Amino acid sequence: MKAKDYVDQVHAQIKSAETSLNQAYEKAEKSENKSVIQNALSSLQTACDNLNKYKD
Repeated sequence: MKAKDYVDQVHAQIKSAETSLNQAYEKAEKSENKSVIQNALSSLQTACDNLNKYKD
Protein backbone atom coordinates (compact mmCIF):
# COMPACT_ATOMS: atom_id res chain seq x y z
CA MET A 1 0.00 0.00 0.00
CA LYS A 2 1.05 3.54 -0.69
CA ALA A 3 0.89 6.34 1.84
CA LYS A 4 -2.28 7.69 0.20
CA ASP A 5 -3.96 4.30 0.73
CA TYR A 6 -3.28 4.55 4.46
CA VAL A 7 -4.54 8.12 4.53
CA ASP A 8 -7.74 7.04 2.79
CA GLN A 9 -8.13 4.14 5.20
CA VAL A 10 -7.81 6.42 8.22
CA HIS A 11 -10.23 8.90 6.65
CA ALA A 12 -12.84 6.13 6.38
CA GLN A 13 -12.20 5.08 9.98
CA ILE A 14 -12.69 8.66 11.16
CA LYS A 15 -16.01 8.84 9.30
CA SER A 16 -17.07 5.62 11.04
CA ALA A 17 -16.05 7.05 14.41
CA GLU A 18 -18.05 10.19 13.67
CA THR A 19 -21.14 8.08 13.02
CA SER A 20 -20.70 6.26 16.32
CA LEU A 21 -20.10 9.48 18.22
CA ASN A 22 -23.23 11.04 16.70
CA GLN A 23 -25.20 8.05 17.98
CA ALA A 24 -23.60 8.46 21.39
CA TYR A 25 -24.47 12.16 21.35
CA GLU A 26 -28.12 11.35 20.72
CA LYS A 27 -28.14 8.94 23.68
CA ALA A 28 -26.14 11.12 26.09
CA GLU A 29 -28.26 12.55 28.86
CA LYS A 30 -25.86 14.91 30.63
CA SER A 31 -24.98 18.18 28.94
CA GLU A 32 -21.37 17.76 30.07
CA ASN A 33 -21.16 14.47 28.18
CA LYS A 34 -22.73 16.02 25.10
CA SER A 35 -20.06 18.70 25.26
CA VAL A 36 -17.29 16.09 25.48
CA ILE A 37 -18.71 14.32 22.44
CA GLN A 38 -19.02 17.58 20.50
CA ASN A 39 -15.36 18.35 21.25
CA ALA A 40 -14.33 14.91 20.02
CA LEU A 41 -16.39 15.36 16.85
CA SER A 42 -14.74 18.72 16.26
CA SER A 43 -11.30 17.15 16.64
CA LEU A 44 -12.20 14.40 14.19
CA GLN A 45 -13.43 16.98 11.70
CA THR A 46 -10.13 18.82 12.01
CA ALA A 47 -8.29 15.56 11.39
CA CYS A 48 -10.40 14.94 8.27
CA ASP A 49 -9.75 18.47 7.04
CA ASN A 50 -6.02 17.91 7.45
CA LEU A 51 -6.13 14.53 5.70
CA ASN A 52 -8.05 16.09 2.80
CA LYS A 53 -5.00 18.29 2.18
CA TYR A 54 -2.80 15.24 1.56
CA LYS A 55 -1.31 15.27 -1.92
CA ASP A 56 0.06 12.10 -3.46
